[in-house]
Amino acid sequence: MAIAPLEIWDEQGRSLFNFNTRVARQMGSFSTGTSDGSQYVAELADANGWMAVQFFGDYGVDSAPMINRVGGSLSWRFIPNQPSGGRVAATIIYGVR
Repeated sequence: MAIAPLEIWDEQGRSLFNFNTRVARQMGSFSTGTSDGSQYVAELADANGWMAVQFFGDYGVDSAPMINRVGGSLSWRFIPNQPSGGRVAATIIYGVR
């Protein structure tokens, strides 16, 4: 049985997807909560790891966490003593390419 690879082109005939295309996979997610913290995510230690952040709340009033990534270690912190007082939790979504 012969196997033909999937290929997709746009209207101008440019390749959008072929046998060599690397597709990203979501591996998981977690919430930062409203306290400073950190978490190690093994999938992010590889150069092919990626992450996206989704914040919840009113950005104009509340404080979202500042997120830092070094290899597979993610850390987040909130600016102390913000006049607005509120903190916004974030969901960190991660995966590999």
